[in-house]
Amino acid sequence: MIMMFEQLQDKVLDWAEEKGILDNSNPLKQLEKTQEELDETKEALERGGDNDEDVADGIGDMLVTIIILAELAGMDSVECLRSAYAEIKDRKGEMRDGLFVKEDNL
Repeated sequence: MIMMFEQLQDKVLDWAEEKGILDNSNPLKQLEKTQEELDETKEALERGGDNDEDVADGIGDMLVTIIILAELAGMDSVECLRSAYAEIKDRKGEMRDGLFVKEDNL
């Protein structure tokens, strides 16, 4: 059975509730955890990304921490993603040194 993002989000939040994260953390602490996972993912990629498992684990861990961060901030991660996509979907810009630079910053 393939779960949709919303279903996985609910499972992550159930897990966070069971572990006491939602009652005992705050958005800034959760952001620190997200940064930790981001750094681990970056290290995996800097090693050459030769272990796809480490990179996939890091990306998944970042998603988990971001879902919890959104909840702690009183937001819904799916709505945050929907809003961000609405903002970028028609954005114009160009690639520079491997990064997309939006037209306003050119």
